[in-house]
Amino acid sequence: MDPREREKLQQKQQEKRALLDRAFDRVIGSQLDKLQAKSSNTTTNQEEEAYRLRLEREREAALKKKPKKTLTKEQEELARSTGLSGHVVALMGKQESKKETKKKRSKKRKRKSRHVDDSSSSSSSSSEDSEEEEEQKEKKEITSC
Repeated sequence: MDPREREKLQQKQQEKRALLDRAFDRVIGSQLDKLQAKSSNTTTNQEEEAYRLRLEREREAALKKKPKKTLTKEQEELARSTGLSGHVVALMGKQESKKETKKKRSKKRKRKSRHVDDSSSSSSSSSEDSEEEEEQKEKKEITSC
């Protein structure tokens, strides 16, 4: 090749490299600047205040949560003696308490209906008697199991 052509080719290559370098600096330089801004540990008052508020909300939410139920001593003893898991014993106790609350509710309803329906016929009292008999049958079935 002619030395003049070589010089022209080298100039074109240098111009291309310069253009590519400037484009690279623009694109990558702006991204680097953003990363440096993020990595700098300067925080604004707004960011600090938002962080404090978030922590306060989290604390309040944690305080409002119900504490986990623990096993009572009776339940622990039952679990040891039967060999069952404590969770199973707790569930069994929970079911019994549900049954008791249902019975209490039904008794309250009966009492209320008696007070409201003082002038009602004897048919309502016979239906109440039949309900009590059914409850007694359920008790017997539960205890037989």
